[in-house]
Amino acid sequence: MSRWWQALAAYVALTVAATWPLAPRAGTDIAWDLGDPVLNAWIIGRNCQRILEALVNPMQWRGFFDGGIFHPAPLTLAYSEHLLGPTLQALPVYALTANPVLCYNLLLLATHVLSGFGMYLFVRDRTGSVTGAFVAGVAFAFAPYRAAHLSHLQVLSAQWMPLALFGIHRYLNTGGRLPLAGAAVSLLLLNLSSGYYLFFFTPFAALYVVWELARRGRLADAGAWRHLSLAAGSVVLLTGLSVLPYVEVQRQLGMSRGLAEVRLYSADVYAYVTASPALQLWGDVVGTYSRAEGELFPGLTVLVLAVVAVFAATGSGRRPDTSLMRRWALRLVGGVALAHLLGAGAVVLARRIVIDSPFPLRLTDATSLLVRGALATVVMLALSPRMRATGRRLLWTEGYFVVGALLAAWLTLGPVPESLGQPVTLASPYRVAYDYVPGFDGLRVPARFAMVLTFMLAVLAGSGAARVGRRAPRTVGALLTAALLLEGWVSPFVLNGAPAEDPDSVTSRLGDLDRPGRVYATVAALGPDAVIAELPLGGPFEDVRFMYQALGHRHRLINGYSGFFPEGYRELATALSAAAQDPGAALRALEMQGATHAIVHASLMGENGALVEAALVDAGATPLARDGDAVLLALP
Repeated sequence: MSRWWQALAAYVALTVAATWPLAPRAGTDIAWDLGDPVLNAWIIGRNCQRILEALVNPMQWRGFFDGGIFHPAPLTLAYSEHLLGPTLQALPVYALTANPVLCYNLLLLATHVLSGFGMYLFVRDRTGSVTGAFVAGVAFAFAPYRAAHLSHLQVLSAQWMPLALFGIHRYLNTGGRLPLAGAAVSLLLLNLSSGYYLFFFTPFAALYVVWELARRGRLADAGAWRHLSLAAGSVVLLTGLSVLPYVEVQRQLGMSRGLAEVRLYSADVYAYVTASPALQLWGDVVGTYSRAEGELFPGLTVLVLAVVAVFAATGSGRRPDTSLMRRWALRLVGGVALAHLLGAGAVVLARRIVIDSPFPLRLTDATSLLVRGALATVVMLALSPRMRATGRRLLWTEGYFVVGALLAAWLTLGPVPESLGQPVTLASPYRVAYDYVPGFDGLRVPARFAMVLTFMLAVLAGSGAARVGRRAPRTVGALLTAALLLEGWVSPFVLNGAPAEDPDSVTSRLGDLDRPGRVYATVAALGPDAVIAELPLGGPFEDVRFMYQALGHRHRLINGYSGFFPEGYRELATALSAAAQDPGAALRALEMQGATHAIVHASLMGENGALVEAALVDAGATPLARDGDAVLLALP
């Protein structure tokens, strides 16, 4: 693996094996389920269509964020992730094939390949160890955390993290402008791939720059700051253009996440001993406290390697402090620090520690224990030149990644840290960001800081693998790779919402929903002013597949599915669900939304399907096309 192309080929082979049989079926079946993957396939397909149209007619850029769903609401693409980063990656494939499912699946596969390869480049540049670099790439690309998000392309699209820091590291090593430009492009693509990473990873990238300059003694390097500031300014400017529609939607709809919702999607302390059920090795073993977005078990191999990296960074063979009094003082202060830090950990896990005898002990405030332990550690450093030397070695070798991992883990706990569903008396840095950083209150899943933690642990694992693999790099590398793959292996791999080895259980595919070929062919031939409502309206799995079908006919939809919904959408769904009983009210509701046509899917509406069609026809709707039990109606 000493050559980059060998490592890249290895990551491709491992990805194909780990996601089999996705690769041979990438053009027809969608990875994982029929919810968010279909939504993301629609976003990518719709973006590609608009970009290709705009390349021919620049006027098409106007209204780019008017997604064509939830008509007549504007800027509906900004109700969810815009996925412009993945869109730019998929654009050549879509231009050749017009197949959004193929684009989506290739993007999902690419997140694994590029995550591994980007980490390989970064760790090899840091350590000079091919073994450590390849192991770090496997640790990041096939981390157990990814198994919980195989339906969330935006979460998996973390490959730009190592590529961005690789570019910064190369620039500071060589002074070359090209690596810095690569870092800027990587950060931009990360921001355009996930709004979470725009907020979650940007501060870590900025701190990495400061840390690298500080450890090199270049904090006063005006030239470096000038180049870095220019690159950062470019990223901020281009990212800002994609953020403006979200600011406007926030102003219009007051789009924010309440504290109760954010707490619901924060990680519990016990999330770190809870694994995704999809994991072959750990799924049935590590399931301490399962909840939404709460499967953050990082794996054992990566933790062991990270610990090896930390101990290796502290050095060895140091002379002890010679003063007897100083040694006793250090033992006393060290004992105090350790007791308080262990006490804080115990409170975080158990929420409170109460002991009545032989000595009464009551511990309930983890924050105060952490502060006291930190102060005792500072005193210990002040007393001991040996400890200060050890701290400096750790700080300037792996310190950024150690602190980054601890901070990211803390941030996953959200605005109110909890242990087994109950609040813990622990300060929350996330709450500060939620209250004071604009835009943070629009994010509902603090637990996704776990991808930043996964990144930090993978880098440390690479350093640890470089250390343990010095004498037998190939053997050690192979064993560690096997262990990491085993811990992150997903089985069975799901396609279309069913296990890949059981394709007959798939009852509905995207391309032939209810087989209404004649209906959608007629819709595609309608004039440009047509606005379509598909019934039933309001069901997430139905609405998202109606959106997917709209990629073919390209007309605006009353339906929609996203992270937010426009005002009145729930009421509209309620009115239309009673169309059989009150067709007049249903037609008035559709008229208010601007609908010109409706498609009734009787098989998706249960007993009311045929009644809804008959009621709408009696009220004046005109059938235009029929395919099975799906009918296209022109509304009066």
